[in-house]
Amino acid sequence: MELEFRELRKEDYGQVKNIINETWNFESYSDNSGQVGSALEIYLCNCLLQQNYFRVALEKGVPVGLILGRINRDFRPWKQIPHLFPLIWAGLKFCLRILSGKKFIQQALEERRAYGKLLREGKGIFDGEVVLFIVSPNERGRGLGKKLIFEFLDYCRKKNLNRIYLFSDTSCNYGFYDKNGFFRTGEVTARDFAENGSDSMKVFLYEYHFPKNQNKP
Repeated sequence: MELEFRELRKEDYGQVKNIINETWNFESYSDNSGQVGSALEIYLCNCLLQQNYFRVALEKGVPVGLILGRINRDFRPWKQIPHLFPLIWAGLKFCLRILSGKKFIQQALEERRAYGKLLREGKGIFDGEVVLFIVSPNERGRGLGKKLIFEFLDYCRKKNLNRIYLFSDTSCNYGFYDKNGFFRTGEVTARDFAENGSDSMKVFLYEYHFPKNQNKP
């Protein structure tokens, strides 16, 4: 079936949160539906605050995949202010159910620790990041993930970037990056606080290097 690709719109957010939940199973961290909803809102808003490139894949008008990226030199934090207020509101609602959200907080802090460690141990300076890249589990294997990631890489080439990075872990299909030109340059072990998860998971730093003079004839 033919897919449509366009920029992300506000009306897509609800379905995007569904895909995030399908991918990382936020419900495994809490049995409180309100807390899960607030956590998904916080996660999406936080990603939106960090990006200045977005592309969504749709089937019959319904989002089935998304990529958010950032070009560092073009990033203007004040342009992301519209995403800040929903984040604050979701955070306030989250705090009202703080006890049922303990595992969310533990997981977020653990992942932040892992990400910080990987970046500190990494070598060189990055020009951008793949902030969020997700494809609905029911739509995988159709090539739309490749189309989304390669469109972003082409965009980075036109911007004459040298290196970008992303984080992945063993809860994701991280092998996708190994097969599509990314290099795994860092790995740390982190706690997994999901109810049905393992005690630990591996968190990876992936890089993509663009050839020098790539846009010159």
